Amino acid sequence: MLRRRRATRADANTSIPRRQSPKHLLDLPPELLDAIIEEMAICDMAVLARACKAVKAYIEPRLHQKMYTRCGTPQDTKGLVDLLQTRPEKLPFVEILALDEYHPLVFSRNINLAPEKLSRPDIRLFNYSNLTHLRLANVDLSEFGNPGHGSFSLPQLILFWVEDCWYSAAALKRLVTSSNCLESIRLSALDGPPIEERILQPILPHAAPTLETLELEQRGMYHPRPFTFDLSSFTALRLLRIEPRLLLAPVGKNRGTYSTTENPDLADLIRRRLPPNLKVLLLSLTEPFAPEADTAQVIFPEDMELMQCLLEQRDAVAPKLKGLFMYYDENLAETKELNKLYDLADSIPVLMCALKRTGVVDLTWDGFDTDEDD
Repeated sequence: MLRRRRATRADANTSIPRRQSPKHLLDLPPELLDAIIEEMAICDMAVLARACKAVKAYIEPRLHQKMYTRCGTPQDTKGLVDLLQTRPEKLPFVEILALDEYHPLVFSRNINLAPEKLSRPDIRLFNYSNLTHLRLANVDLSEFGNPGHGSFSLPQLILFWVEDCWYSAAALKRLVTSSNCLESIRLSALDGPPIEERILQPILPHAAPTLETLELEQRGMYHPRPFTFDLSSFTALRLLRIEPRLLLAPVGKNRGTYSTTENPDLADLIRRRLPPNLKVLLLSLTEPFAPEADTAQVIFPEDMELMQCLLEQRDAVAPKLKGLFMYYDENLAETKELNKLYDLADSIPVLMCALKRTGVVDLTWDGFDTDEDD
């Protein structure tokens, strides 16, 4: 009779191979390692990068992927330029760059300060191929319009935001035309020079094939010279923020004559000016002056007619429109006419609401980012 041999520990070790535990941090799956790094603070990432050369090579591109400046600290724009002059090897890692020289005294004490002027040495910040997102706020870009300061190379730039900056048409043109894949442009002129035709004409046509979002925000007591800009050829444009007077043939000092009284074929005018695949339209409809404390802002009659025409004839003028938003300052009056427009929008359906000028539209809302009708 054969006896069954008792299994030994050696047999178990040879028959069932054990899974080896990672001996090194970099032995972890890349998706798991990236998830861990994303939860780490910047200071902790800097400490981890000192572990060894292999870890440093993996961490450093993520450590310097985003760079921001803060006015009044050593991390201001000048400090960033000085850092990159002494450590130029960090520059190729930067993909997202935000220069914001907003000074707290401007808000707390209502003091007008000249924006930080960028000069020739600062061009190094905008002259490398990996930059994808660029946001500039409260800086003077006028010097960049000088072709003698060298050229810009931003082939992968997809987002370009300029807020409360001083600039020239030549400076913006040199920055924008250095990229052929721009998806988002925002020009916000709250206190700086106004948005005019000479600013838009050189830069927007270049970005037309790829541009998906365009935001033009103009506030203050300035009324731009009459001009129109035809966006019907911008087939990729999905979100547009604009004042009607910048889009629908403004005439006169204050408002545009785009009402049905002055232009009976308003629907055809809208169709010929709006992007054909527009999904979200954000309109600045109220006067840009601050109202009295006890006075509610009222939407102009021609703007009411504009929104009514957009909703009633959506299939003809903007067939893919899914969101219609109104920007205002304070105390927007809820009139019967406005409530009727809300009911009309619900019946289509188009999401319609009023937002303060600081409001942000989230394009991940249900229905905005779907392409079932594209």
